[in-house]
Amino acid sequence: MKILTIINPNSGKGNSKQIFEKNIKQYLIKNNIEFDIFISKKKNEIENFVSKYDFNNHKNILSLGGDGTLFEILQGIKNFDTNEFNLYLIPSGSGNAIYTSLQKPQFNFCKLKNINELQLSEFNLNNKKGLFSVGISVGIISDVDLNTEWLRFLGNTRYDLGGLYYILRTPSYKLKINYTDLNNNEKILNDEFIQLFIFKCSHCSDTMLLNPDQKMNQKNYTLIAIPSSISKIELVKIFMNLSSDYSPYYNNEKIIIETIKSFEIIPLDNSSMKSLTIDGEYFEFNTPLKGNIINKKINIY
Repeated sequence: MKILTIINPNSGKGNSKQIFEKNIKQYLIKNNIEFDIFISKKKNEIENFVSKYDFNNHKNILSLGGDGTLFEILQGIKNFDTNEFNLYLIPSGSGNAIYTSLQKPQFNFCKLKNINELQLSEFNLNNKKGLFSVGISVGIISDVDLNTEWLRFLGNTRYDLGGLYYILRTPSYKLKINYTDLNNNEKILNDEFIQLFIFKCSHCSDTMLLNPDQKMNQKNYTLIAIPSSISKIELVKIFMNLSSDYSPYYNNEKIIIETIKSFEIIPLDNSSMKSLTIDGEYFEFNTPLKGNIINKKINIY
């Protein structure tokens, strides 16, 4: 067996290299698993390296990072047959949505018995196409994620501090959302929102439950739209329960929740244009964003 090891030293608390040296490297050597290592230094390096890597002898990738690391890997293999790839996740990011949604409390490299097929999606933005696996976010959650990067050393505490700040400010975002539900009905939402989620995972981070019934191998998304009409008190209650065993969004009649198959999001104000993340990665949002599930999967261990 041979494996390409991708290490993102900037993920989460910045301990990916230490995790590899301390826990993974000796295991690979002991079990005669050949490996190539790539350590990223800046954004998009992983995508560029993976897209040029010679996968003729194997299609195995070990990822030490978070959801952003996985996102770059997917961009690197988007022109390959992703169904042939095996991806092994070592979570060391801030969110780790995919890993958390797999419901594996402890990564065990020795017992690779259950293959999880992650159904992939395609986005089209600014005439650029790419793959995504976690989901889309526009609004307060994206703002917290993007604007607390400098607090990465605090781990998940950065989200608590950022969440409190933005709840007090409560910005809103004008969006038009066109989507297709499971019955192929075309629907439109046109309003001011505090937050829009369109996700394929049960969790959008290791402490934030989105929808416990959402499965990564299903051909649908969960859409959750929080309108600006919601009060600060209601918003605080929602955020206080994000780490609980149920999704607090379902307890508020003002919040729009749908199971959908495809979508288009159109930004209608400057705030929205600066508040888009795809799998946790920032994108300029000045043209419509389209997304749909495609016939591509990747095997995740």
